[in-house]
Amino acid sequence: MSKGIAWKFGDNISTTNMVPGQFLANWNDEPSKLKDYCFIDIRPEFSKEVREGDIVVGGKNFGCGSSRESAPTALKVSGIKVVIAESFGRIFFRNCFNLGILAIESQEIAESIDDGDIIVCNFEKSQVINVSKNEIHQYSEIPEQVRQILEQGGLVNYIKNKFKSSKERK
Repeated sequence: MSKGIAWKFGDNISTTNMVPGQFLANWNDEPSKLKDYCFIDIRPEFSKEVREGDIVVGGKNFGCGSSRESAPTALKVSGIKVVIAESFGRIFFRNCFNLGILAIESQEIAESIDDGDIIVCNFEKSQVINVSKNEIHQYSEIPEQVRQILEQGGLVNYIKNKFKSSKERK
């Protein structure tokens, strides 16, 4: 379960809007620094005000542009566990799951949420609850393997744990 404030963005928010290129030198050395630059050009207050569990909501084509893994990494180190959008850039969508961020694609849910709404995402029931508006929305159930990837914090941890488990069984 994740509970937080909704940060609402519009259509065609690119990975460059999430983390501009000039801040990407050596980002792999200290990924946590990406939080300082997340949405810096379009929501400069984001890095200082975002809290663990907050939820990012986008419009159409959220995460379009280059395949920068730094964009969903910036969200993750900012405490974002859920991104909801009308539609996603395909590589960004997959990178979210790879990093342990639930990406929910739903026009209905994205349009119903306003900036600042209090949102609860109940993973067990595949529900997004807008506490501010007293609304409950259902989203498509996540396949079991993808659920395990999310529960383990991303694809790398999932594979490490699978490998570890198979070695222990031998």
